[in-house]
Amino acid sequence: MKRATRASGAIAAVCLLAATACSSDSDETTSESASTAALATGAEVSVDEPTTTEPPDTTTNTDAPTTDAPETEDPAVTASSDDGGASVSVVLTDGDVVLDPTSVDAGSVEIVAKNVGGDLHDLLIVRGDDPGALPVNEDGAVIEDDLPKDDFIGKIAVVEAGTEESAWFDLDAGSYIVFCNIVVPTAVPPLPISHFKDGMVSTFTVN
Repeated sequence: MKRATRASGAIAAVCLLAATACSSDSDETTSESASTAALATGAEVSVDEPTTTEPPDTTTNTDAPTTDAPETEDPAVTASSDDGGASVSVVLTDGDVVLDPTSVDAGSVEIVAKNVGGDLHDLLIVRGDDPGALPVNEDGAVIEDDLPKDDFIGKIAVVEAGTEESAWFDLDAGSYIVFCNIVVPTAVPPLPISHFKDGMVSTFTVN
């Protein structure tokens, strides 16, 4: 009787294991069948793709705006613009200033300085009629900083030997003094040579 009971228990255990295995195979078969059915019917299958991050743009803009340097005036000339007015020829010799003409109409006047000598010269224009009234230093040169601001018209700062320089000046009616104010130092006495003191000065009239 005991042997029959043990045999029945063993048979029941084998049947339980077989049922469990069949259930597992059935689940896998069902899953595979569902996937196959989805492919067969054209249904979309969602697949997560890896995302990528674009690297930051590290290029620099080389098309930086440029600015033109401002134009500068010639430091050798202090004058007005060319308005097509009268012209005065100023011939500079080593010791004299000769003007032609000596009278012009008021307005824009071109001063043309011609250095026919062998020395370096400049040319200053000052309102006035008496060269002796201009302030001078111990060398006999005109002290330009002491000239009245309203009387100083302008200058052509450098006229090399054998060259010609010109500039335009706005001149009102009145008398004007033109002169060279170069001072040449000397190694021995007498004092340095002042071109103004040596007679390089003249006057003209603006009507």
